[in-house]
Amino acid sequence: SAPPRSGYDCGVPGTMLRREPDGTLHLRPAAIPVAVAAIALPIVAAMLLGTVTVGGIGPGLAAGAAVAATLIVVAPPMFCVVYSAPAMGPAILDPEVGMNLATMLHGSQEFVWGEPVCVGDVITTAPSCKEIYENDGKGFYVFETVSTNQDAGEVVRGTWTNIVRGV
Repeated sequence: SAPPRSGYDCGVPGTMLRREPDGTLHLRPAAIPVAVAAIALPIVAAMLLGTVTVGGIGPGLAAGAAVAATLIVVAPPMFCVVYSAPAMGPAILDPEVGMNLATMLHGSQEFVWGEPVCVGDVITTAPSCKEIYENDGKGFYVFETVSTNQDAGEVVRGTWTNIVRGV
């Protein structure tokens, strides 16, 4: 077995972990990205009612828009992934996080819902890295997203855990 690495590199340049001489890993708190850009996404009828096909939106678009013009259309709860996930990309790829994507596995997602999301809402999602820790030779990267509507009402709070093998 290789001796434990020391310092903040842990084998991945720019990582937020520090490995002690005894092999334990610690989060370097000052490196937590505080200001990752939020992403705003307008919710349109085609997203909820249209038929998505390879290469674009299919014939359900016109029907969905017509129905949405006369109804208040509420998004199903797991639609939150559609407006939350785009904000996760920059957070996961942030060099300060130092995640090795080649060995990353999806761990889990948890959501807590607030206000309903309706057609016409503009949802803004802000991501942050909450915790990084090591367990059994794997790195656990825990992110949080907070999505709000145009009235600053929280619509969903998500916890996204990614596991990186071989830290």
